[in-house]
Amino acid sequence: MSAYTCNNRFVLLLLSSVFCCAVYAEQDEVSSYQLVAGFGVERMSYHEYDQRGRELDREVGWMKSLSVSVAGPVTQAVSWRVGFHRSYDSLQYIGESQSGVPSRTTTDENFRSYEVGAFTHADGYIPALLLSAGKTDWQRMIRANNITGALDEYYQWLFVSAGLGYDVVFIDRLLQVKGGYRLLFNGELEVDFTDYGYGKADVDLADGHEWWLSAEYPLLSWRSSELSLSYRFRNGWAAASERGSAGTLSFYEPESRTQSHRYLLQWRTDF
Repeated sequence: MSAYTCNNRFVLLLLSSVFCCAVYAEQDEVSSYQLVAGFGVERMSYHEYDQRGRELDREVGWMKSLSVSVAGPVTQAVSWRVGFHRSYDSLQYIGESQSGVPSRTTTDENFRSYEVGAFTHADGYIPALLLSAGKTDWQRMIRANNITGALDEYYQWLFVSAGLGYDVVFIDRLLQVKGGYRLLFNGELEVDFTDYGYGKADVDLADGHEWWLSAEYPLLSWRSSELSLSYRFRNGWAAASERGSAGTLSFYEPESRTQSHRYLLQWRTDF
């Protein structure tokens, strides 16, 4: 079974889990559901390195970012949450060709993440426990220039995440601070080498590791709705993959390191 088929089945499993949680909550007759939608920007810095630790290429810049999530109660102490996030835009690419010639171009990026999880609620000195799982993918299209051809890459992983959350009173409002770790696994990269005279090929990716920290602060509240400012920092890394092949062409995914800063204006409402 391919990683693509496995990942799609995993997404169906996630949706089934959400449905079961919603049915359970209906039977338990506890508090209302919550919808959160946000839009903003994300600053990304992505670097790839060869086996000697020398930088091969980097992509740095701002992307548009949006997210939406729904949460509901399982019990009085535990809630479920399902969410979707997307960041997308064109970034500057600074690197080199396969023969080592310096190359500058533009990449068209599209990051997506589908997530379902459960969390407890912070209570005084007792932090909230945050657990989730899902699928994330990345469409990376490196534009052709006068040195190299176009390259279309599609990355995908499954992930699990665990973290803690605290509520802190700041200027008479409740600041929510969260942090945790995310493991990306069962990853696969598909590369389209059409511009180089080859077809599509894929290779299994090494596991990825990320530490993340987020903060959310309310700006305005009215009736059952709230407007807030959200920030999320992410620091990730992954080892190089094994080698794959497209005809006589041998390739691999280099070691990589990623940092990002996401700023969202969020609208939250109970229903």
